[in-house]
Amino acid sequence: MQALSDNNYQKILSFMNEVEPSSELNFRKNALSSFDRIFGLPVSHFWLYDENHHLNLKDPIIYNGNEKALNEYYEHFYEQDFLIPEKVNHLIHSKRVFRTFDLVSSKNYEKSEFYNDFMKKYGYYEALGIFLYDGKKLLGLLDFIRPKEEKTFDNHDIRLFEILSRFLSQKMKNDLNNLAENKEVSQGTGLTQIKKQYGLTLKETEVLDLVQMGYSNVEVASKLYVSRDTVKKHLQNIYKKVDVTNRTSLCYKINHLK
Repeated sequence: MQALSDNNYQKILSFMNEVEPSSELNFRKNALSSFDRIFGLPVSHFWLYDENHHLNLKDPIIYNGNEKALNEYYEHFYEQDFLIPEKVNHLIHSKRVFRTFDLVSSKNYEKSEFYNDFMKKYGYYEALGIFLYDGKKLLGLLDFIRPKEEKTFDNHDIRLFEILSRFLSQKMKNDLNNLAENKEVSQGTGLTQIKKQYGLTLKETEVLDLVQMGYSNVEVASKLYVSRDTVKKHLQNIYKKVDVTNRTSLCYKINHLK
């Protein structure tokens, strides 16, 4: 097998230097942005894995993707996808990066409902997935999508991303641990008392928690997998219940109540 070139190693080092997160959300955004800039992969998603979630993959960060397509995928086509964890787990012992055509022949793929009713509809064709593991525990998945007119993913791509999968897995592990610690603090007795005091619903409490952590409406929508309009409605309800008129006043009042 041909060794990676100096140029490829330079790309790997550039990627590693760029992906230095200040938060779990920024880490995922930075990773997708760097994959686009350095490796020319403009359409991608970065999912978290949760074995207790009904579809296992949740909270995707979308990079240059189609939000309508993602919603349709989640509602109707997830289980037909050839690259979901349930269909790849038995192969993980040998590698962490898979192309669509590692799992299904192009002939069968182009006959599939998943391709004809979903991928083709949005101008998508082939996908590549990078699975991030902590030992045997799956943490997340990055997927990259290309249209049919672009070159297919090849063994060169696989070798590059196998190296980065180990790097990203360690980063993901560290950042999820930090996120869990921060969340435990932010969702402690203070928010519980505020929830009871103002009669906030569970979803309103989740929105308030993320707003307190500094996330924008777009980021809150992505984290909770709801629309931006839904986040705005929740915020308006929170404003009324807490008796404030804007986000700044809300954060100021809540911080003084904790």
